[in-house]
Amino acid sequence: MLEVLNQIEAEVLEERDLQRGQMEKQWGQLLLDRVESGRALGKLEIASIDHSHKLIHFIPPREDFAFLKEQQRVRISQDSPAGHHFGGIFYGLTEQGLTVRCTACDQLDFEQIQGWTIDEDFVDVSDFYLRGLKQLAESAHGRETVFPILFEEQAATIDAETFDDTYDALDESESPLNDSQKDAVATALAASPMHLIQGPPGTGKTQTLARLVERLFIEGHRVLVTGFTHRSIDNALSKIQDVLNGQCPVVKVGAQVSNETQNFPRYDTLEESGLSDCQGPH
Repeated sequence: MLEVLNQIEAEVLEERDLQRGQMEKQWGQLLLDRVESGRALGKLEIASIDHSHKLIHFIPPREDFAFLKEQQRVRISQDSPAGHHFGGIFYGLTEQGLTVRCTACDQLDFEQIQGWTIDEDFVDVSDFYLRGLKQLAESAHGRETVFPILFEEQAATIDAETFDDTYDALDESESPLNDSQKDAVATALAASPMHLIQGPPGTGKTQTLARLVERLFIEGHRVLVTGFTHRSIDNALSKIQDVLNGQCPVVKVGAQVSNETQNFPRYDTLEESGLSDCQGPH
């Protein structure tokens, strides 16, 4: 096991270095080239600054900025993303303009109103992966359950009766899922100890997740949904709230990173949400 763990660690670090190198190469390109390829915005003019909420509102550019996703990490600079820059979170178009949240906006020299650029930032998640692998190796659950699956020493089992019952229930409920999505939900519920669902963008993974949570709710389970970005969590919880339609509590626990109105409540901690005392499914 140690040899395999060392191999995985090396692969994680190699992938990190490769992605960082590609991003640094991108930052080194001329601004015109970055803008034309849709990888940067500039030169931008500041419309206003909300210091109390650490928000910078730029005059929206003519260029397409669809490549930048809401709540994506970005670099704000005077066309020096590889050098002196300020990190930020991209909010997208708001009533005030093209908005970015910058925790260090008080340090910017805003006497220079024009000439700002927004570039994609490099996000290093290797520490999370490596820490997760270490914690798994130190726990009985990791050694006895997760690693055998991860190292392909043990195959997941599928309970045929559970699969058939779930698939039939989805059919009878007139679910909007297609056959592939129904198969994914039924397999996830019938699999032991785990099941992985993969699919490219636009294949309905969020809808599938919401319907999976619905089935778990019907069976009386409590469900934790987690993800790499706030945007992915917000999209998932919004869809789950629509599907459950108030049948059980759906809340987000985490930082406030968007000014958008959500159809579910948000709390800073689990204790504030009151779910710790909730005996039913949520």
